[in-house]
Amino acid sequence: MSKNIIIFSGQGSQYPGMGMDILKDFPRLDYIYKTGSEILEFDLKQAALSCTKEELSKTIVSQPMIFATSVLCFEAARIKNIMFSGVAGHSLGEYAALYASDCITLEEGFEIIKKRSNLMQQAADNSKGGMVAVLSKDMEKANSLIKTIDGYIQSVNINSHDQTVFAGDIEAIDRTCILLKENKIKAIKLPVSGAFHSNHMKSASIEFSKSISNINFKPFTKDFFSNLNGEKLDNSIPINEYLGKHMSSPVLFTKELEYIKHLGYKNFIEVGCSKILSGFIKKTLTEVDVYNIEDSTSLNKTISAINGD
Repeated sequence: MSKNIIIFSGQGSQYPGMGMDILKDFPRLDYIYKTGSEILEFDLKQAALSCTKEELSKTIVSQPMIFATSVLCFEAARIKNIMFSGVAGHSLGEYAALYASDCITLEEGFEIIKKRSNLMQQAADNSKGGMVAVLSKDMEKANSLIKTIDGYIQSVNINSHDQTVFAGDIEAIDRTCILLKENKIKAIKLPVSGAFHSNHMKSASIEFSKSISNINFKPFTKDFFSNLNGEKLDNSIPINEYLGKHMSSPVLFTKELEYIKHLGYKNFIEVGCSKILSGFIKKTLTEVDVYNIEDSTSLNKTISAINGD
């Protein structure tokens, strides 16, 4: 049997109505939204149904909404007996991966996300930062151009061999977009409210690590792969310290994918709000199969493909 890994999407994957199709077919999973709504003190299901794209881009809304959707899709997959040996996540997606690997409970997940999103929103409000995705077959040229930009900007998400996300001061991000466009390099400002995984998050990351030190993190029951070093995370690592560092450190997603394949994983199943990661996987790896689960159609298609129906 091929080894399956579940990979959870991160911030920026949100959209109005996300998760509602799955919830319609699996009404018993409504407890996920009820649990999250009590902890977050706002109605997650109503937010999914009524929030605009702009409202969903706010960190304090998007993070719990994406976590809830990821857990919902994951539990639907478990009900359908999709087996897996490993988990990973892109940025925020690592929190759903912690849940899927039995490191945290659902309640702990929402509590952690509540603290994380509030601290990151505060940091974003205070620092006026942004993020831009740069798409180029010649990333060396793009990097050289960006080094000429005045102001703080750094690479924070290495998503594939031809896409890197940069974060920094909003003025530097805007200048980067103009400069790259002049040089015919594609640059897309992301629908996020801050410069995540950068030095803008440093103070928030320290406070976050302290605020979750009382959480009873359990040993992983599945292989858990890390954005920070691109390898499997050891159970001996203090998870609160890891998550604090994770908040202000780059995401080495390309390296992580290559390492996962090296360990023999064949089926990569993206679970959550979109299939953005599926694109990164297809651009980075060969001789693997890529699936996604974000609604009932994609769930059934994935089940059929994996089970050989």
